[in-house]
Amino acid sequence: SQPSRPGHRGREESVCDTDESVDAACYRSADPVAYTRSKAIARLLINGTELCTGWRLGPKDRMLTNNHCFTTTSQAYETEVWFNYQCARCGGYDVVQPTKVWGAQVLATDRAYDYTLFTVDNFSSVQKFGYLRLDTSRPVKGQELYIPQHPAGAPTKISGALGEQAGTCAVANNAYDGYARGSDVSYYCDTEGGSSGSPV
Repeated sequence: SQPSRPGHRGREESVCDTDESVDAACYRSADPVAYTRSKAIARLLINGTELCTGWRLGPKDRMLTNNHCFTTTSQAYETEVWFNYQCARCGGYDVVQPTKVWGAQVLATDRAYDYTLFTVDNFSSVQKFGYLRLDTSRPVKGQELYIPQHPAGAPTKISGALGEQAGTCAVANNAYDGYARGSDVSYYCDTEGGSSGSPV
């Protein structure tokens, strides 16, 4: 399903049948590119109670998450941003010590496109985890996807090619109506509450 507002028609976060997402560490040798890119995501703990996922956008101090996660600078101040929160090995229980920073300033937010762009404090301590870029081309129907995420606030998992049956985690509709006409892309990748804000 889609990392979006739980309970909003067509925008659920859920696991269909068996959860086929796997620990990010399982990708270390099987798909090193996906594994390396997953380092740019962070677990967001908002006001000590709400969970979302965010990710570094570009080389500067920029983070992206969903608008329904938070929208204001005061909420950003109350958000713990955990980088490198993942299992040390595939299928293991030991977790790597995360690097934690706080949200700082909301630079932009939009409900229709469901995003919040924000900065973090102590940015230099998280630069080493790399960053992602936006792809401005619209994906095509059937294009395979993967989603690095923190479902239910858990250590990094990735939905996609390794765990999913072929074609399950792929674009179902490349012009889905979200909060605006044709604004979204729909897919059936396994996600849960806390996956909101994950890169796809």
